[in-house]
Amino acid sequence: MTRAYAALLHGDIAGAFGYHPLFWLAPALTVTAALYTSHSTKRREVILLTLCAAFIAVWIIRILLGWRG
Repeated sequence: MTRAYAALLHGDIAGAFGYHPLFWLAPALTVTAALYTSHSTKRREVILLTLCAAFIAVWIIRILLGWRG
């Protein structure tokens, strides 16, 4: 994911998505965790588990497809 952010900082959006298609979700995950710390625990859990499931799904798909990065 670090390479995705480096590519993004150099203006290479397609390259950033190529390195990791969910690189943009890491800040969303952080903001979500910060916003829902004292609010609805159930909502926060659902959001965080959904985002984590998305990261795991990308990881599994890349393993199955033989992606080497």
